[in-house]
Amino acid sequence: MLRYSLTRAINKLASHQSLDGVKGEINKELQSNTGRRPTGHGLMVPINALLPKRKAALTDNSNTVATEKLGLIDILRERLVVGQMGATILDNLQGDVEIPRQTGKAALSWKGETTAVDESTPTFDQISMEPHKAGTFTEYSRQLLAQNSFSIEQFVRDDIFAALQQGIDLAALNGTGSSNQPTGILQDSNVTVKALGTNGAAMSYADIVDMETLVSNDNADVGNLGYVTNTALRGKLKSTEISSNTGRFVWEGNQLNGYAAMASNQIPSNLTKGTGSSLSAIIFENFSDLIVGSWGPGIELLVNPYSKDKEGVIRIVGFSFVDVGIRHPESFCRVVDAVTS
Repeated sequence: MLRYSLTRAINKLASHQSLDGVKGEINKELQSNTGRRPTGHGLMVPINALLPKRKAALTDNSNTVATEKLGLIDILRERLVVGQMGATILDNLQGDVEIPRQTGKAALSWKGETTAVDESTPTFDQISMEPHKAGTFTEYSRQLLAQNSFSIEQFVRDDIFAALQQGIDLAALNGTGSSNQPTGILQDSNVTVKALGTNGAAMSYADIVDMETLVSNDNADVGNLGYVTNTALRGKLKSTEISSNTGRFVWEGNQLNGYAAMASNQIPSNLTKGTGSSLSAIIFENFSDLIVGSWGPGIELLVNPYSKDKEGVIRIVGFSFVDVGIRHPESFCRVVDAVTS
């Protein structure tokens, strides 16, 4: 099987050479499919060529040139959750996207044998999504890219892809909707909010049940249901009993009240309300109704061998075009004032 090598492609562009072989063919195909041609020293990279297995960052290779190295030490990153929790991913989109959404249903009426039924008309609106450019850059020494005696290929892929993936995950959870960001779940004004207290309050088992009930009351408790919060609130709920002296806790294993639960430090723990501070957020939702759209089949990379040419450092800039949409706001419930201390 022919192997796609990202480091060889970067070295080719940094040395002013044309891409050939598998790299060249894939680059041409992706450019043709997307209608985009990277300016300068650029290439289109298929997303499946950037599978994240190792995550690190490095420009100094003084600690990597050896014959007995076992691998690179991973950098600690926030856990990615929306994909694991079952968000709907739409890829290879073209142009702005409008997704029809039914907002009113047909009504049933009971009539006599020959009496006409009442007329009712379902109503619809639409979700609009458009590409937002997400970008990151990283730098590698020429020597590091040349001395790929162990996992440098995977290391370069993971470093670039993980930064983009982490940013998209954050946008889906807590994107501000301003400064070119998509609007995330915690910032969407249409999502149901459960308030705990004037200045925030500690969460109880009853509060967890209330979140589920608010979603269920709108007939939205179907699909990939689960919770996402941060590590501070997870720790608090792991030490909060369902009721006194039962020995059973609100968060047990990887579940909250029987539903899948994950913790990510992309969920804020520095919120304020009234006089309360350092408050945490938690989301209960049908993750199937969270839509993450990606435009084009690949990630665009630009290779810049000039910015630090004297140091022998190559800069690689990565771009992806994404947006976030919510199919039904009723499928989501959030708390933004949970006390964890």
